[in-house]
Amino acid sequence: MRLARPFLALLLVSLAAAPVASQGTDAITKLEAARNRTPQSVAALRGLGIAYYKAKRYADARTVLDQALDTADGDVPI
Repeated sequence: MRLARPFLALLLVSLAAAPVASQGTDAITKLEAARNRTPQSVAALRGLGIAYYKAKRYADARTVLDQALDTADGDVPI
């Protein structure tokens, strides 16, 4: 599974349909607040990871998307 993580993270980002209102820091700030309120929320983690990716914050995106994968653990569709 560890080898598949980079592929799955990239796939999540490319196929994700989670809308982000804006790619600016305001959207990221709101998504970070949502993640902080509910750190086990796959939707919050996924949305934040996508926003980071769109903002070209690739290392942050990978970290958060990996957390989404770990949190989902096959039980929740990502």
